[in-house]
Amino acid sequence: MPSIPYDVAILGGGPAGLACAVGAGKRRLSVLLLEKNAQPGRKLLISGTGQCNLTHAGRIENFLDRYGSREKGRFVKPALYHFTNADWCGFFRENGVALEETATGKIFPASRRASEILNLFLALCKQYGVIIQTGSPVESVEKVNDLFTIRTPQSVATARNLVIATGGCSYPATGSSGNGWRLAASLGHTIVSPKPGLTPVYWNVNDFVECSGVSVDDVGIRIGKTKHTARGSVLFTHKGVSGPLILDFSRNMNPGDTLVFNWLGDTKAETLGGVLLDTFARHGRKSIKGALRFTGLPERLLVALLKATGISPETPACEISRTDRGKIATMLTTFEAKIAALGGFHEAMVTVGGVSLREVDRNSMESRLVKRLYFCGEVLDIDGDTGGYNIQFAVSSGFLAADKIAGTF
Repeated sequence: MPSIPYDVAILGGGPAGLACAVGAGKRRLSVLLLEKNAQPGRKLLISGTGQCNLTHAGRIENFLDRYGSREKGRFVKPALYHFTNADWCGFFRENGVALEETATGKIFPASRRASEILNLFLALCKQYGVIIQTGSPVESVEKVNDLFTIRTPQSVATARNLVIATGGCSYPATGSSGNGWRLAASLGHTIVSPKPGLTPVYWNVNDFVECSGVSVDDVGIRIGKTKHTARGSVLFTHKGVSGPLILDFSRNMNPGDTLVFNWLGDTKAETLGGVLLDTFARHGRKSIKGALRFTGLPERLLVALLKATGISPETPACEISRTDRGKIATMLTTFEAKIAALGGFHEAMVTVGGVSLREVDRNSMESRLVKRLYFCGEVLDIDGDTGGYNIQFAVSSGFLAADKIAGTF
């Protein structure tokens, strides 16, 4: 460890920390990256089930409503515009990594190997002279005489700039422990209480056990009588629901909340009632489950919904009373289920909560409280939807911080 201070010390070797290290190293700054694990990028290696969903296609302005609120969309804008999804894809083209876009707009390495992305980051760090110390959990940081002192069990380092990019606490098996929040708090920052994000929902509705594995597209959902609404795909599990809609919407949910599902998107019960009257009249000899095939819903789901409503799926459509027709219209458009629990941090893809955005300058990622202290990625109170939005913000904020730090020399 040299006696002179580093230009920048980075805590955390995930996408945000590695991007910051590459960006700062490329600008000829002396960089120390400290990683608590035996190797950097452990969480990166499992992203996208090991295939690494790098980002999403489309215009960068369309990313802004993918982070949960208008306030958070406003916060991420400078970073995303500084280093866009097009810039990120260009980064890989310049370094010989082929990419592949799916029909839904997700972008992966063509190899579908997250290790290819990590190896590129590590190669560039080596090329730019970044010092990476693994097995180095940071015990404390303090700022004295305009220098940050960073202590690990093995060593003490000093740096003119400090970047905390330690992530949240989802997937703790990868080393995510929330340690960055402890360090940020020791420097005076407020931490928004963390909870799991992009996580499945568990409920106590036994009627849907047989639906495990069933996927339904274009489902509408809202939380009780609130204004929190969304639409997307739902996947049934053995104990509840998951899928893109549930995962993205889970940031707004809490145990005890009532979820209201519209299995037909935004169809109103009143409108559906008229359709059911006509359909049952024309297909009176069919079973009710057969007559409902026009909805396009999987048969297993129709059977479960009918049973939950107390109607036998084999009942002839011509025998359905006006009252039961109303029940069917209600269960298809406003089916209610109470959340028993949300998946914990061991299942969550991201963390909701973190370093308060009010205390960080969105145009530079620099702390408003401590000069030359920066935050990048998931350690902040930022959580994106599924589809590459979290990795995009991580690297965008990392490169933004690196460029702003370089501009101070």
